[in-house]
Amino acid sequence: MVLPSGREVLRVLSAYVAERWKLLLDERQRVLRQPHPEAIHDLRVASRRLRAVLDQLRLFQEAKVGGRVTRSIRRLTRRLGGIRDHDEALQYFSGLGFSGLEPLCNRLQRRREREVADLLHWLAKPSIDDAGRHVAVAIRGLANSSDTSAEQALALLAERSLQLYLPIANLAPRVVLPEHDDDRHALRIALKKWRYFNELLGRVTGADTAVLLEQLRSYQTVLGRLNDLAVFEALCARAELAEELDDAVRQQIARQRQELDADFLRLLAQQPLHYTLLL
Repeated sequence: MVLPSGREVLRVLSAYVAERWKLLLDERQRVLRQPHPEAIHDLRVASRRLRAVLDQLRLFQEAKVGGRVTRSIRRLTRRLGGIRDHDEALQYFSGLGFSGLEPLCNRLQRRREREVADLLHWLAKPSIDDAGRHVAVAIRGLANSSDTSAEQALALLAERSLQLYLPIANLAPRVVLPEHDDDRHALRIALKKWRYFNELLGRVTGADTAVLLEQLRSYQTVLGRLNDLAVFEALCARAELAEELDDAVRQQIARQRQELDADFLRLLAQQPLHYTLLL
């Protein structure tokens, strides 16, 4: 395929940043109106996607977003992540149907309510709007930057793609062992970053990234569920459940982890993580 001109790359990138920022603001308003689990999840995803594209602005020196902006969005992601963990745990424990889990679910619900109240207070502050002004400056900087050749754009994108893939290559040999939870968690994050980059790459260059993105989503789904089980198990440990109930919950988690481990190993065998640069 023919790579678009450097100026076209910057134009599409600036439009993509603006699109991601608008989506964040839309999801923010949705949460402010009604902070139900789906809205929390969607705002969290929007914040992660925005952070991913803001990171790519560093490829083009004319358009930089200050550290204060990225830190603000990162704090938002973390706040939302805590609430999302509680939402997932409430759904999981409620769905088990075990008598005696009601006190744990009630504590989780109260924590969620406190965290949501803090989140709504934080979202109503002007800090995100202030960040928006910095993002607007970056977008204008991209649009007004001097022309970049197609070859320069290709080199920058290819180098960034390889940088994001290298952690995946380093982690892949270690994640076959179930006890390597930290490595699997790190792989999930690395895959997410590479997936977001390839979403951007497809938009900027017109490359067909559908197959690669679907593969990365499959990995993220399995690893995300494994991570959820680890969170649920930690919550049980802190809850100090009655011995019989604790054993029953842990056995259920262990069975599900075993099934997911098998799914993950099958995925590694059938769809190994090879480096792909789609330009």
